[in-house]
Amino acid sequence: MLERLARWTYHHRWTTLLLWVVGLIAAITLQSTVGGSYSTDFSLPGAESQKAFDLLEARFPNVAGDTADIVFKAEGGVDDPEVQSAMEGLFGQIAEIDRVVGIDSPYTERGQGQISQDGTIAFATVHFEVIEGETVPPETGTEIVNLANDAEIDGLTIEPGGSVIQFSEFEEPGGAEGIGFMFAIVILLITFGSVLAMGLPIASALFGIGIGLSLIMLFANFLSVPDFTPQLASMIGIGVGIDYALFIVTRYRQQLHHGLDPEQATMVAITTAGKAVLFAGTTVVISLLGILLMGFEFVEGLAIGGAATVAVTMVAAVTLIPALLGFVGRNV
Repeated sequence: MLERLARWTYHHRWTTLLLWVVGLIAAITLQSTVGGSYSTDFSLPGAESQKAFDLLEARFPNVAGDTADIVFKAEGGVDDPEVQSAMEGLFGQIAEIDRVVGIDSPYTERGQGQISQDGTIAFATVHFEVIEGETVPPETGTEIVNLANDAEIDGLTIEPGGSVIQFSEFEEPGGAEGIGFMFAIVILLITFGSVLAMGLPIASALFGIGIGLSLIMLFANFLSVPDFTPQLASMIGIGVGIDYALFIVTRYRQQLHHGLDPEQATMVAITTAGKAVLFAGTTVVISLLGILLMGFEFVEGLAIGGAATVAVTMVAAVTLIPALLGFVGRNV
């Protein structure tokens, strides 16, 4: 069966390539039109930490949500009237920000323990409203940082921190995937010594990842898909996509060196290395789907999205690669 599939794609290479291009465009179009949204609900039903969080939210909702810390240092002491005026003014501005429900100030009777023994360093804790399924937007952390920068005066240093501030400083993801592809291109060029031989695994991986990531957003309509799923799926897709195509292209080149013509070399490559690809890919898919046994809703999209990406790259390796080999022939 595998040989018949390879022979068909080899002889109908234009049709095969067109089907993959149409499939990629259709997947991207569906993603942009009917794709779902990422989930931010990372609850762990049954876990002790989740029970503690639920108890905290029920009894002390004002301190159950995300927090931000405003740490400040004053050379003349945090009780200096000018410093206190600047900080209390800052706390007043932060209190007006959306989702802020309270601030534990060191200038209150309860907050005396938030001042260092030498009186030069203190901190305030900002509490945010808990909204189920939502996190504090990064823009809120950015607004706090900007207000803190504006409030600094001579001898006063203010450093906002905490999870809300950290999330606001995260850069948009995607750089790691690009670096991964760049390293793969360089390594494949050195290994093969041929631009065409390098391009085949890269092209196969790109098709697989492109369609796989689009499927993830479609799954988000009925599954809980964390916002880091595309990054995980991309890195796995890069690894397996290039690896699987590399198996086949390497075996193909070996058969050419043994005197076979391109068609015969393709059949041998698919019926040998192609079988290894199917076995390896199926193993990875089953392993990723094993994450579902954890029973946590927020990892369902992670497991299925990663498995879908691997499955698509596996299919691309045994159908698209034979077609591409038909184009390059002995030039590889």
